[in-house]
Amino acid sequence: MSAPAEDECVYLLDCYKTPEDVVSHCKAVARKALQIADSLQSLQSKSGLDRALIQSAALLHDIARVEKNHALAGYRLLHSRGYPRVAEIILSHHNLKPEDLENVTESTVVFYADKLVYMTEEVTLEERFSRSLALCSTPEAHASHQRQYNQALKARALIETLSFDSSCNVL
Repeated sequence: MSAPAEDECVYLLDCYKTPEDVVSHCKAVARKALQIADSLQSLQSKSGLDRALIQSAALLHDIARVEKNHALAGYRLLHSRGYPRVAEIILSHHNLKPEDLENVTESTVVFYADKLVYMTEEVTLEERFSRSLALCSTPEAHASHQRQYNQALKARALIETLSFDSSCNVL
C-alpha cells in the first residue's frame, strides 16, 4: 500500500506525539486538499490524482512539526515506515519540485491546501502569507517565506488553468 489509511495516520500522529493543535491543522489541510482533488476530478474525467495518497500526506505533513527541519524529519519518519510516496510529499510541502509547478500532482495539491489553511481556518493566500510573515525573524526565513509564497501563486495559477468552468469553485 502506498499510503496509510486515515486511522493509521491518526495512530502515527499520536505515536509521534504530534501536538493537538498541529493535528487539528493537519485535519483541516486534509479536508481542503480533498476538496481541491475532488473539484479537479469533477472537472476532468480522470485527473490521475491519488486521493488516498493526498489524504494521507495532508494528514501527516506536519507529523514532525516540533523538529527543527520538520519537512525532512517527517520525510525520514514516513520513509522508514514504508511510505516513500507520502514521505516525498511531506518533504516538498515547503518547497515544491519544478515538476510539481508544471503539472498538478499530489504534492501540488497538499502544498497548496496547506497554504490555504492558517491553523484550522481557511484563508486566502494573501491572508496566510501576511499572517506568517511576522514569524520570520531571519533573512533566511524571509527568503523561504517569499519562495513559498511565489510557489503558492504558481500552484494556484496551475490549478486555476484546470478550472475551465469559472463557476466551479476549486479554491
